[in-house]
Amino acid sequence: MLWLFVVNDVLGLFIFPARIRTQLLRLFIPGIHPRAIIRAHVLFKSKNVTIGPGCVISYRVMFDTRDGITLGNNVSVGADARFLTSDHDVSDPTKRSGKGFGSPITIGDGSRIAVGSTILPGVTIGNGVVVGACSLVRADLDEHTLYAGVPAKEIRKLPTE
Repeated sequence: MLWLFVVNDVLGLFIFPARIRTQLLRLFIPGIHPRAIIRAHVLFKSKNVTIGPGCVISYRVMFDTRDGITLGNNVSVGADARFLTSDHDVSDPTKRSGKGFGSPITIGDGSRIAVGSTILPGVTIGNGVVVGACSLVRADLDEHTLYAGVPAKEIRKLPTE
């Protein structure tokens, strides 16, 4: 509980410049690269997250880290995005919110997750992907492609050079 308080409530405050916040967060979450930038009010449920160099995590992003979350190099995450690694077994008709389980999320190098998007458990997003604003990603996404919508669908291929 103390860890959650310090990481989310104290270090999440606007009083810390982003670069200083990132370095302080690294004391509690060793998987954050020193060249990443983490804005205010980002919520971490545990230290089970890896954030690569050049990543920029905007305001109020939530990392539900029941299982691991890995962001490659130079990933940009817009405000209010959510990374959800946990779900519940729904097979029991008397209790649809059954036993919880987790599945990891992996985001490839150079990808962009736009504002308000949600990434569901077990998703792998390839390198150079753009996920449009307020999209729901529930399946793996191919490299260098723009996806948008609920659920996210391929819009077009993106240049690779």
